[in-house]
Amino acid sequence: MNTISQLEIEKLVQNYLDQHRDESAGYRLNVEQNAARLDGDWWCVVVVPDRNGVRAHDYAERVTDIAEKLQDQEELKVLLVPALVDD
Repeated sequence: MNTISQLEIEKLVQNYLDQHRDESAGYRLNVEQNAARLDGDWWCVVVVPDRNGVRAHDYAERVTDIAEKLQDQEELKVLLVPALVDD
């Protein structure tokens, strides 16, 4: 099992989000800092858009694709959890 810290997983996921950013979407996805949790061998990482008005279904497919890339390329089990921006 690959050991990685909370800070490392958050940085790695943010890097993948940035690499696979959809410029035409008009928003950026960010990892919610200090919210990643390890549950067994799965990391749960909260992802939020950088502005209000973006619905989770607008980026659900993208975070699913990124989670698959993390598993294939980094051999990490990561669940990216969409969340809403706090007002």
